[in-house]
Amino acid sequence: MDYVLGENQYGRYCIPAESRHRPAARAVLAGEVWEPATTAFIAEQGRHGDVVTGGAYFGDMLPAAAAGGNIVYAAEPNPVNFAAAQSTLEANGIENVRLLNAGFGAKAGARRIEVADAAGSPHGGGSWITSQRRISRHAATRVPCSLVAIDDLVPPERAVALIHLDVEGFEKQALRGAMGTIERCRPQLLLETRPGSGHIARRLASLGYRDVAEMDGNTLLSAG
Repeated sequence: MDYVLGENQYGRYCIPAESRHRPAARAVLAGEVWEPATTAFIAEQGRHGDVVTGGAYFGDMLPAAAAGGNIVYAAEPNPVNFAAAQSTLEANGIENVRLLNAGFGAKAGARRIEVADAAGSPHGGGSWITSQRRISRHAATRVPCSLVAIDDLVPPERAVALIHLDVEGFEKQALRGAMGTIERCRPQLLLETRPGSGHIARRLASLGYRDVAEMDGNTLLSAG
């Protein structure tokens, strides 16, 4: 794979050259932190317990998440991004991240992920798992991907402090597969797309979850 290398205060990164035009890649290549408030919050939560993070991209937040020494469960369904994230972990000597080439869903299964547009320009960290509600009308590059439920991934004896989901509109499905972990651990939830209304939102509200902060366009929900 053709990589370009970046570095910031948290570590070193292997970035797919094909998506160096993407905002997160540009920030890291400039020596900056993409979504700095979010990254700092993830680093802090990693000191209190395990972290679950979906949408790892090239691993831009993995060194920060892993710094606390607890286990990080990470998923990245785009195979190019996954390989880059693996290389980022190796470049930093990180051994406490459990990285899967998969997406988080309501249950184990298979979907397709759109990785590039009709012109062949890679989506990078903006790649999305296709569904009936979100699929390009024009020709695009889509590849198979696996889905895994967070409840099936995280052992019942582990204490999860944070679930972070940057999964391009697939948050509801990922949360549906994490409700056992959420009910057991009451982790902080940091979501790019909040659940809005519906069954998942009602279940979270019944557990005491409410919006408590916004950071870098992400919503933080806490059960208090």
